[in-house]
Amino acid sequence: MTFATRITTADRQSVTVISQTSAITDWVSRYLGLWWTAAHVDPCTAIGPVIRADVDEEQHTELGARVLTGRPEPARRPSASACSTPSAGTSPYAAGSGPVNGCIPPRSRR
Repeated sequence: MTFATRITTADRQSVTVISQTSAITDWVSRYLGLWWTAAHVDPCTAIGPVIRADVDEEQHTELGARVLTGRPEPARRPSASACSTPSAGTSPYAAGSGPVNGCIPPRSRR
C-alpha cells in the first residue's frame, strides 16, 4: 500500500511525500504539520513536487545491528554520481537531488 501526505505553506506552495511506509508519512504530518498545513491525501492526486521516502529494510536492519554492537558505520559522502545536478530553473532540493538523496548542495564560494 502507498501512503501520501501533502505539506502546504501559507502562500500555497506544496510538496507531497509518498511512501510505502505509513510511519514516514505519519511523521511528516505530525512534525511538519506544526508549521505548515499537512494532510493525508490519495497518492494518485499528487501534483507538483513529490518526494519519494522509502526505507531500505535490509540496510536499516544491518545498520541497526552495527549500532547495537558498537560498530557504527563511519560517515562517508555519497559518490558524485549519486548527487545529481539540477537542470536550469529547478531547485537543488527537488526530488532526486539535494538533501533528499543524502547529497548536500555545494556551498557558494565566499
